[in-house]
Amino acid sequence: MTPSTGSTPWPVVESTQVTAPPVSPLPGEAWIVPSGATGAWAGHSNEIAAWQAGAWMFHDPAEGWQVFDRASGTLLVFAGTDWVA
Repeated sequence: MTPSTGSTPWPVVESTQVTAPPVSPLPGEAWIVPSGATGAWAGHSNEIAAWQAGAWMFHDPAEGWQVFDRASGTLLVFAGTDWVA
């Protein structure tokens, strides 16, 4: 999945609660990295981690970005410092 030019570059993330990078992510899958993340995600809290071209790409969200959290079934908005429902 690639970013769009609008305010919602990743319309769906897999989860906001997974603290370790998945072993076999599919191309384009994305997660919001929670506090306390480990491995390749360490130090990337609140960023969107997307598996692209065989590597993790990290994206700092801008205020107002919206994503749907597939695991919780919740629409989230980045409020500048945190993701809120």
